[in-house]
Amino acid sequence: MGGAVALIIGHGEDVGAVGVATDCAFARLSDVLESRVCATLRFPQPLAAFTVDLASHLNPLLHGYSFKAVSPVDAVEHGPRAGQVPLLLIHADNDEVVTVSQAHAIHSAASAPKELVVVQHCHHVGCFFKDRARYLKLVADFFDSAFAAAERRIGE
Repeated sequence: MGGAVALIIGHGEDVGAVGVATDCAFARLSDVLESRVCATLRFPQPLAAFTVDLASHLNPLLHGYSFKAVSPVDAVEHGPRAGQVPLLLIHADNDEVVTVSQAHAIHSAASAPKELVVVQHCHHVGCFFKDRARYLKLVADFFDSAFAAAERRIGE
């Protein structure tokens, strides 16, 4: 959930984000919930979609938002800072919670500089543990580059 929130906030009104790095972030909350309902309750896809849609309509009454409003992919593509925030998307190829297709959707929606790193033979949020040195280098190099680009823009 943290990666999704970072994508939404980072592409909102100017909060000073110079870049966003995520690990196994989802593109749309409703898609994750639908796949989890299918897997956990063994509902066929149409029934899972109906169940999630019904819950999404009830959720505003209970919590003040619909599931459709939680859409990092929409923030990346249409948010106030769309096209301005570099992205590093790290995702596990065997992610059973958030399918890797969601990372591809975010990557496709982004028009800013972006990198998608799919870690092989890895499960949900296991990328760091698979190869810590590589993971830390990816993140450090990404933010070094993002901060350098931000400094150049400030200097112009």
